[in-house]
Amino acid sequence: MLAKRVSEDPAWRDIVAVHHIGLIPPHGERFGFEFERLPDGPRARWILWHSRNLMMAANPRAARRERERLWPMEVWLSRGRLLSSFLKDRLPK
Repeated sequence: MLAKRVSEDPAWRDIVAVHHIGLIPPHGERFGFEFERLPDGPRARWILWHSRNLMMAANPRAARRERERLWPMEVWLSRGRLLSSFLKDRLPK
């Protein structure tokens, strides 16, 4: 949906990249995502605490399994990679 909106909505035509901070494990390189681990500090610890609580509420088993591995990451994806990787009409058939 994001790729479609970025490609069609004139209000979004100047977007160069999308950015996210969360506990996404860095295995999305194949789609063009770039990852950077947040430095340890109050902000990263708050994000970690908050995200783990959300995970525990939504999927307690996964939250316990991933508890030690996860750390907040900044994630970027360029506009070009977003469109080429996620628009259905541009995906290889």
